Amino acid sequence: MRLRALYAVVPMNTEELRARYRPHRIRVLLVGESPPAGGTFFYAANSNLYRHTREAFESVFDRAWPDEESFFDFLREYGFFLEDLCLEPVNGMTSSERRRARTLGEPALANRIATLRPKAIAVTPKAIAQNVTRSLAAAGIEVEPSMLPFPAMGWQSAYVTAMANFLRSVTSSP
Repeated sequence: MRLRALYAVVPMNTEELRARYRPHRIRVLLVGESPPAGGTFFYAANSNLYRHTREAFESVFDRAWPDEESFFDFLREYGFFLEDLCLEPVNGMTSSERRRARTLGEPALANRIATLRPKAIAVTPKAIAQNVTRSLAAAGIEVEPSMLPFPAMGWQSAYVTAMANFLRSVTSSP
């Protein structure tokens, strides 16, 4: 059964779904802000982030995957994983609540990153750059993250280009 059809019927636990696709060794980490409040999620293959990240991968690796499951299998084998600064949705919050949630999410993200020890990191949206940078410092990780725009509100093409460039840079490095 295709993922979209499955998660349209079954309520989604984003952390269980995320764990399902966690690679044994995480090479490349994408840090997002939070799972969306509207019921979409990267690992449910129904979000803007999923669609445009997949587009960037298809461009860089010059291939198309027949379905969501085979794409996620590739990501797992490649060592690509998505973590979020906040594990609960923040997109329905006021600006001050959102900033507070981001700050409160930093220590837990630092702990997760310290465990994951990725070789390369990309961050989207750029608005969480300082939060992620503080989490990296707290985790003792000395990787310079690439900051990417979020693929919404006209930034889709810029995101795909930035993600593709990021992927090319980490693919060419040892």
